[in-house]
Amino acid sequence: MTGSRLRTSGFCASYQRAVRAPHVLELFSPQNVVLDGTQDPCAGLAAGDPLVATCAQAFNLTTAQVLAIEANPANQYNGLLGGNPNLDPEKSDTYALGFVYQPSYLPGLNVSVDWFDIKVDDYIGQIGADLIINSCVNTLDPFFCGLVNRDAQGSLFLSPQGFVTDTTLNTGSLRTSGVDINAGYRTDLDRFGMANAGGISVSFVGTWLDKLEIQALPNLDPYDCKGYYGTICSVAGGLTSPNPEWRHKARLTWNTPFSYGDWLSSVGVSLQWRHFNKVTLDAFSDDPQLNNPDLAYESDKTLASRDYFDLTATWTMKDTVNFRLGVNNIFDKDPPLTGSSNCPAGPCNGNTWPQLYDSFGRYVFLGLTADF
Repeated sequence: MTGSRLRTSGFCASYQRAVRAPHVLELFSPQNVVLDGTQDPCAGLAAGDPLVATCAQAFNLTTAQVLAIEANPANQYNGLLGGNPNLDPEKSDTYALGFVYQPSYLPGLNVSVDWFDIKVDDYIGQIGADLIINSCVNTLDPFFCGLVNRDAQGSLFLSPQGFVTDTTLNTGSLRTSGVDINAGYRTDLDRFGMANAGGISVSFVGTWLDKLEIQALPNLDPYDCKGYYGTICSVAGGLTSPNPEWRHKARLTWNTPFSYGDWLSSVGVSLQWRHFNKVTLDAFSDDPQLNNPDLAYESDKTLASRDYFDLTATWTMKDTVNFRLGVNNIFDKDPPLTGSSNCPAGPCNGNTWPQLYDSFGRYVFLGLTADF
């Protein structure tokens, strides 16, 4: 498509079919009992609680045995993790549709928007310990209940004999869709009447998440983790962090005209803005596979949105030595915190999610590279 005010524009569409065989770790990692889940709905119950009868039926225990199950004060329970030599390859289908826009009236500007829809069948991952035990108690499904191994005390943490089997397997599917937005602009400041002022460049990358559906097993309905975090939506299906509906990264760079012979050249200063939308605890979801009143603490309900700003300077000396000096998280913004009950061991560390949020606060770095 062309026009009098368009320099370049176009549409694109694609379909891709891919097959991935399991790698050696997924196949042959040793199976060990380690901390995995954060909840045992049958632990610490009082007489008269309707869950007592359900737990007794699910795990073939007496009422007295259920009432004797001790709750872990740290909300940590064992899981049997490791590889599975019987894994099948996973298969994915990817659909994409997008366009590129470069207007002639603003040289240096380019914008691209891409819609994507990706589904992976026979997905290689874990069901998730909390989802397993919740599904057992909620449905009394013998498959899920058979994965819960209680020790002689009925516990899942007092000894290595108590654990939830959560090894790698071919789960149902993982499906995600959304829109990626990329924009960039570069120009010399001479264009705006600022002679010998250098140039600027602006870049923007953002993703809007439409859905993030996980099907734990082929015979189960999928649940959507878009905009959620927690003991299921940040662990099951290979997920390792909260899933904000919107996130973006924007950068403004000033390529300065400053130079001093061979000793100082290519001086640039850039400011970056990183944004993550708020997320809600999955225990507050209406989906019965996620909803969990026992973990729906108001203090954990929302991880507020976060905005981080980073400043970086670069310069070159003698055309061969390149320096970088910067400050990340200039305003020392703390990460959002969650209670230990909703902080599964592994992806959640120190009551926060370091894969997404800055857990160290403000920090300064200096680096150099030299060409010979």
